[in-house]
Amino acid sequence: MSSSQPPSEQALAAGTKLSSLVWLMEVAGREFVTYILNCGENLDSILSGITTLTPEQAANTEILDRTLRGLPEDIDQTVRVRAALSWLSECQANGQLTAQMLYLNAGGQQISVPAADDLEESIADLADAVYSALLLPDEFAEMFDHYNLRVGIYASRAIFDHPSASGFREAVMNDSTLGQLFAIEGERTGRVTKRIYLSTGTAHSIQLLRLPEIILTRAWHSIPLAEQGPMQFVEAALKELRNIRSILSRKRGITRGKIAFAGILLPEGSGLTLKGASVRSTTDDDRKLAPPSLKGQASATDFSGVTTTVSYDGDIVLEMQIPLTIRVVDGSSGNLRWPDDMHLPDEVEATINRLRFGLIMAVEREARALLVPTWRHFDDPLDTTMSLSWSDPREGAGFMPTQLTADEVTSWASWYERLSKPYVAKIDLALSRILKASGERRDPSDVLIDSVIAWERLFGTKEGEPTFRISTSIAILLGETFEERMEIKTRLSTIYGLRSKVVHGSGHLKPSEYAFCYEALDVAIRAVRILFLDRADILQLPDGATRSSALLLGARPSPDEEPP
Repeated sequence: MSSSQPPSEQALAAGTKLSSLVWLMEVAGREFVTYILNCGENLDSILSGITTLTPEQAANTEILDRTLRGLPEDIDQTVRVRAALSWLSECQANGQLTAQMLYLNAGGQQISVPAADDLEESIADLADAVYSALLLPDEFAEMFDHYNLRVGIYASRAIFDHPSASGFREAVMNDSTLGQLFAIEGERTGRVTKRIYLSTGTAHSIQLLRLPEIILTRAWHSIPLAEQGPMQFVEAALKELRNIRSILSRKRGITRGKIAFAGILLPEGSGLTLKGASVRSTTDDDRKLAPPSLKGQASATDFSGVTTTVSYDGDIVLEMQIPLTIRVVDGSSGNLRWPDDMHLPDEVEATINRLRFGLIMAVEREARALLVPTWRHFDDPLDTTMSLSWSDPREGAGFMPTQLTADEVTSWASWYERLSKPYVAKIDLALSRILKASGERRDPSDVLIDSVIAWERLFGTKEGEPTFRISTSIAILLGETFEERMEIKTRLSTIYGLRSKVVHGSGHLKPSEYAFCYEALDVAIRAVRILFLDRADILQLPDGATRSSALLLGARPSPDEEPP
């Protein structure tokens, strides 16, 4: 039954006691009131008078009502709320928060889970004890940026002050692995680790005083709202602790990354499932991570009159698991130079490039479909922050809002698989230059240079005359008749001449020559498409010299060659 319905005679007869519950629900939330009454889904029925309070629930309501009536009448509402929530999240002499005590009084069960050692036992006890405080609102949330996971001020205080937190910190120092890491004693910070570098691009030291809150904050935010409960929270806290211990002892682990792209809309309910990753539509929760500067939309109308609107903060997210490495460095010498080998695995950028290039190949429209990077978030498993970077899609070129069809999504997945073959690494530079020319270059001369570099990566050689060899190879690949190939070769030679003029500084391009720049890009894309679809025998050869020789000498694919 909805709580918006008028109260029954039973509810009116209950008077101020139920009124206290209604007031508490308004200031602390229905999940909190449900918890202290241990009433499951019956809260609305209780507040409307349909369901009678059990004796234990009635006793809890009496305690609440008596405490609220004991507050001074002349204090304003804000002070009254803070006083009530502070009391409810206060730790009693027996180690229970007031709210937890009410929950247990109403028949709730104290959580007991198997723990491997003192560390696990203390974090499990702490999670069970402060669960109720995490249900309380965070009145200062707007003061903090949204790139940090947070708990409210009442939960933060409860975690810090609880006896189990002290027991946890003591267990850390007694641990053979973790105790050695917290080797620095700060005058104001207490025990801290040496500087820890993460391959996701962050670096920090961990305060031992903050470690319990870091673990419980991360655990809290890892549970979907619909699944939150004391047992789920304790289990999540143990999982976070075990993950941190594993990473700090092994110096490696797995973390999560989200890479957002603008410009493209997926059909409803569709996406791509990749190895260790997925591509899906952006959710409201994803958008909370985007910098405010990226808010805004762009629209375009195609030739059929259909208008597509996309968001600069991204409509598609690549979510992936990422191998993580860490390094603990003694920063006392003042040398905080970033380690040269601490960077994201190459596979992250390779996955991004395969997705972006695969889309260009999959969507054959007059206006090229581009997947434009916008923001990235990488989870920091040792803290409550996230590594953030972003670029503004409005600064790119060729941004055209595109609504994909189901067939195009299927084709996109197929192209991603083709681009994931090991031998494709031999032409990675060509593909990356085509991506730059397609979506990042505003100056036509830059488009020209990148496109010709892609040609050279495909068919270039130090032997002989490169212009003749590369242009002839591409002409053979693209043309079917002798006349067609001669015409293509002539145009490619002209484009090569323009490129030399730009690179060697002998002149500037004229507006009438801009079309050649974009033709160079079209040629590069067509060449790659044909290599993948029809000439995998050429594509699999080790370098540009071998590939151009094979074309010039008339190599033909083997009849029994496995398709790409």
